[in-house]
Amino acid sequence: MIFLLIIYAILSLAGINAEFEVLTNIGRIDCVIEFDKQIFIFEFKLDTPATAALKQIINKKYADKYKLRNKKIFIIGANIDTSQRNIGEYIIE
Repeated sequence: MIFLLIIYAILSLAGINAEFEVLTNIGRIDCVIEFDKQIFIFEFKLDTPATAALKQIINKKYADKYKLRNKKIFIIGANIDTSQRNIGEYIIE
């Protein structure tokens, strides 16, 4: 999706190393950003509530891949609102 490429470009320009379309045994994580003490797992949806994106992270157990790293894991579900051309809403757990 084009918006993932835009997010990748922005993060790269900011010097943040992010992985996109990370494979798991159940699906693909849209974006993972890993720091020394934290891991951020993102799922983006287009014109869909952020709750749906968050539910996907939980239902497909995307965080399980990172639990043994002893880092705090944040899961973020975000809605990309095409009418506003911006992030419409997001939820962090």
